[in-house]
Amino acid sequence: MIVSKRYFLTDMERESVEQTLTNKGHLREEVLGMDDEEIIHIFQKYMVQELITK
Repeated sequence: MIVSKRYFLTDMERESVEQTLTNKGHLREEVLGMDDEEIIHIFQKYMVQELITK
């Protein structure tokens, strides 16, 4: 059985993640249109890449 979790960000968490993605080169308008799950998915990819390169 596959269990799916829905992620929700607080306002502060979302602002922080939006800023990180903007700093990584994503357009602010692009990020603002994403839902929490999309933002978290992209953010997690960056975090994994950083861990691998360290």
